[in-house]
Amino acid sequence: MIHFQEEKVSVPEDISVISLGGLEIGRYIYPHLTTIPLSAYEQGKKCAQILLDIIEEKKVPMHSKIKIKPVIEGGSVKRINI
Repeated sequence: MIHFQEEKVSVPEDISVISLGGLEIGRYIYPHLTTIPLSAYEQGKKCAQILLDIIEEKKVPMHSKIKIKPVIEGGSVKRINI
């Protein structure tokens, strides 16, 4: 965010910024970061299951999904109408 301020880039008017992982620091940055919370526990659980499947020579999908909590809206993303 500091870099954008130094370069005179307006957040969110010129660029939108999001955080992945639900970092607490997002509340202390201006504008507040819009955050997609990701659970390290859920990610680790999914990774462990995939590793066990590989070890057991089971078919492993190329992509995997994990449940996420709703997005925490801040002021770092501009709404667009499509």
